[in-house]
Amino acid sequence: TAYFPPEAHIDRLPIGARHLEELLDNRLVLPLFQPIVSSVDERILGLELLGRGNHPDLSTLPVPLFFLADSLGRAVELSEVLRHVGVETWATSSFADIPLFVNTQPKELNDPHKLITSLQSLRKAHPDAPLVLEIHEQAVTDQQTLQTLHAALQAMHIHLAYDDFGAGQARLLELMNVPPYTVKFDMSLICGLDQAPRQRQDMIGLLVKLVKKGHTLALAEGVSNSGELAVCRQHGFDMIQGFVYGEPVPLEQLTKVPERGQG
Repeated sequence: TAYFPPEAHIDRLPIGARHLEELLDNRLVLPLFQPIVSSVDERILGLELLGRGNHPDLSTLPVPLFFLADSLGRAVELSEVLRHVGVETWATSSFADIPLFVNTQPKELNDPHKLITSLQSLRKAHPDAPLVLEIHEQAVTDQQTLQTLHAALQAMHIHLAYDDFGAGQARLLELMNVPPYTVKFDMSLICGLDQAPRQRQDMIGLLVKLVKKGHTLALAEGVSNSGELAVCRQHGFDMIQGFVYGEPVPLEQLTKVPERGQG
């Protein structure tokens, strides 16, 4: 077998793979943050960490980046880099006392031990950081995996959030067996809610009540205008996230109290 010294390794990769390796090795990502706002008094109750690529020869957008990374078996690494860089940026800012919602890539749930180890490293570096881990409701089909992850998160004082609730089937079993800190209602349920038939609005209201019965916070994602905001408030959502309070931006562009768009 031919031997290639470490410095020659990257030169042997196909161009897309080479660029991705450069991105991962040099952590060439730009963390963005979107406010999560109280539906009652419009205080910022949290920030969601979102990310963009920052390599000159790759897309900045997460979908094509993760498509490339997934095709090369490196989607988990990309997720970890985005998470670690974002937490480091936030932890040294004036927003470090506000809970940070961080995402997982679905394949991270295939190896919960690796995910837990990554989070333990994050917790060791930032022992007091108020963190919330988001997992997609469809990513976990094994109750034992979810319970193991939840126990590990509790030991690290990291909250759990179910993301994109209602995007597929609403997995109510997980809500009963492993109650999260927050359930984030998918934007497909929220979009145009103010113009939706009363029956649909009432159904969303019933789901909100069901979620809150378990002492879980209900968060509406993708709220884009004042009409949707009014209906979400009417049906008891605790928190609001969406363009009505601003798009994801670098941390230095955030203010403590976001200006609300008029929709």
